[in-house]
Amino acid sequence: MRDFQKRIDDMYRLAYGVGPATSNDANVVLVREDTKKGVLLQGLRKEIATVVWNRVDPDATYTNAVETAVESEKIVEVKKIAQSEDINSSVSTITRDSEKTAAKVKELEELVKQLSTAATATTQPTRPIDLGDPAVIAAFNT
Repeated sequence: MRDFQKRIDDMYRLAYGVGPATSNDANVVLVREDTKKGVLLQGLRKEIATVVWNRVDPDATYTNAVETAVESEKIVEVKKIAQSEDINSSVSTITRDSEKTAAKVKELEELVKQLSTAATATTQPTRPIDLGDPAVIAAFNT
């Protein structure tokens, strides 16, 4: 922000000369301040401009507008850092959950494997069961 302010001051001096850039005449100072403030407000990055436009008074001087822009730049940077920390926190939470899910899946795969080997080991070939004479069974069921 300070570099932007310096470029505005330098460009004003180049465009209008040293006389108007350093004059103490009230009308010249008013025009100079208004011109520089307009350039400053139009040239701000969008995220900073949003904050500045909500905080700067319409009759604020160029110096006040610069101070407000510097404060707004700090606010925007703090917001970016907070959002970055939120994103990092979310990513680490998702990663932790993903690792837990992967561990559970692996555990379930092991259990399925154990059950399938246990089932084949305990299963013996079955012989047909002799129920006896079919005529006796039919009489018993009636």
